[in-house]
Amino acid sequence: MLGTYIRRLRKGKNITLSQLAKKTNISKSYLSNIERNIQTNPTIGILVKLAIALDADIQSLINANNHSSYLKTKRYESLEINHELLEKVKIVIESGRRKVEKSE
Repeated sequence: MLGTYIRRLRKGKNITLSQLAKKTNISKSYLSNIERNIQTNPTIGILVKLAIALDADIQSLINANNHSSYLKTKRYESLEINHELLEKVKIVIESGRRKVEKSE
């Protein structure tokens, strides 16, 4: 599940929920809902912010999110990722990561 995966990434980097909220400009309560698998379908924008803050591969977050949706609805025959869109997202993440590094 996406939330479990994000919690594991965050704890592995010794980042508190409050610190992650500050780094991503996402409310602590919303992040908590994601981690507890209450909010199971965050936007791509949220996933991008989390990927940057956790120094994670966006594809792994998308896969975890798709897997979560698949398990919840069981109506997808296959989980496909638009690789062209994924490459664009990777570019956005990399430029965001550079901006974060410059501001630190």
